[in-house]
Amino acid sequence: ARLDVAGWQRGRNENTNGPLRHYPRGADLSRWSAEDLQSVAAALNSRPRKTVKLKTPAEALHDQLVSRFVALLTYPWVISCLGGRVGGRRG
Repeated sequence: ARLDVAGWQRGRNENTNGPLRHYPRGADLSRWSAEDLQSVAAALNSRPRKTVKLKTPAEALHDQLVSRFVALLTYPWVISCLGGRVGGRRG
């Protein structure tokens, strides 16, 4: 049995693709400059997403990278490689 029967059953997919419907379907993209297309991409990619607590994808990625980097700095072998210094202090 197929699970994806209707668009309303695929919320995340439809929420992601919905804004694309504001642009003409099947349009010849060569009509627009690269700058125009980058502007559209930036507008779509900078929309806050409910799935990441209303952050933009870039903000969510930044938070993940920072938290993983901070977690990495707490590993004893990393601290020893840094000569016992983490954040300018001796560990």
